[in-house]
Amino acid sequence: MGRVRVVFGIAFLVFLSFASCAVSGGSEELASSIMPVVDEPSFDPAPGASLTPRRVTITTATPGAAIRYTTDGSEPGETAGTEYTGPVTIAATTTLKAVAFRSGRTGSPVKTGVYERIGLDSGSHTVAVKGDGTVWSWGENHDGQLGDGTTTARPEPARIPGLSGFVAVACGPDHTIALKVDGTVWSWGDNDSGQLGDGTTECRSIPARVPWLSDIASIASGAYHVIAVRKDGTVWTWGRNFHGQLGDGTRTDRPSPVRARAISDAVAVAAGHSHSLVLRGDGTVWAFGSDSYGQLGGGGPSPGPVPGISRAAAIAAGDQFSLVLDSDGTVWAFGENSRGQLGDGTVLSRTRPRSVPGLAAVASIEAGVFHSLAALGDGTFRAWGHNGMAQLGSAAVMASRTPIPVGRLEGVVGVVGGAYSSFAVKSDGTVWAWGDNAYGQLGDGTRQSRPVPFRIIF
Repeated sequence: MGRVRVVFGIAFLVFLSFASCAVSGGSEELASSIMPVVDEPSFDPAPGASLTPRRVTITTATPGAAIRYTTDGSEPGETAGTEYTGPVTIAATTTLKAVAFRSGRTGSPVKTGVYERIGLDSGSHTVAVKGDGTVWSWGENHDGQLGDGTTTARPEPARIPGLSGFVAVACGPDHTIALKVDGTVWSWGDNDSGQLGDGTTECRSIPARVPWLSDIASIASGAYHVIAVRKDGTVWTWGRNFHGQLGDGTRTDRPSPVRARAISDAVAVAAGHSHSLVLRGDGTVWAFGSDSYGQLGGGGPSPGPVPGISRAAAIAAGDQFSLVLDSDGTVWAFGENSRGQLGDGTVLSRTRPRSVPGLAAVASIEAGVFHSLAALGDGTFRAWGHNGMAQLGSAAVMASRTPIPVGRLEGVVGVVGGAYSSFAVKSDGTVWAWGDNAYGQLGDGTRQSRPVPFRIIF
């Protein structure tokens, strides 16, 4: 009996030992299962469509966490992807993924966002770049500006054959300039002043690359001249130069790109009928070309800074006037004002920048021939100036000397001013239009003007 008790005692001790191990192992597994999780990263600005490149800031609410990200669709991990050290520049449609890690915590869920780059501009015709990089066109075509190999006008959108990988477009009255994600520039349409940049003055209805020009980051087109920024911050121009709008120190037309003088650290450009604007990285704006109405803001015909502007975030040029978006969300305007396009409540032209009263929290700006547009940070937008074709989004007035809201549209992230028409891009990538449609440039299959914004289907 005693022997039985001893064996039983040993067995009991062994049981306790196994039980203790089981409890201990379970506790470790339980502790692991309830380990705090790193907060999911967040993106600013939020994913969605845009007309311009974006610099995306990635953050997490977990202090001390490291972030890794990818832009090629692959999954980021502790050793996969790129370590986040500062804002991520997104120039084309991109799927951004990010994950955060911190020692002693479980890694965060993967944050995914799609940033869609849209391109859009309009003259007597309209050209758009979809998020997939394809190029579409519609409207007038007497000089081949639709790029479809014909000179037949078309009031509804159609894809331009053979074009892919594009991110931006710029339209003159009868020509088109397009920028590819690889930094090359392509052109087609009217070329009487050499605005296609191919070394000739022959019109062309089929897109072709502007010879040797590369590493371009931004483009703009005036009536008959073109201006482009290279990634190294230099500015290149071509086309008509009667007013010195090419900034090369001459008044000689240039059918091939030439470098504008004295300008460096450029980040964006805008072009009016015969004047040019350059936004520099230090927040100054340089202007050159025609100053017949003060559209250079106090600068001279040769490249030089606009006095009083030091915190610019964006620029836009109308026919003979200029707009500057300040980094604080206000807008400055100068130049011709016969239709109230400066938004200051008068029709007096201004030779110096003047703040547009009552306008704040502006996210982007644009200009038509005689009207101005501003998208606000809350997704609404304002318009002012000439309204003879209902380009302000209302048929109630012929013009407005101060900004008025454009109804029925929310979620607007960018605006485009056609000659006498207007366009808006929403965060979901849809494109809306209104105003003059004499050439079918609104893309609704008709040539009837539209006073109310409608969605273009393409």
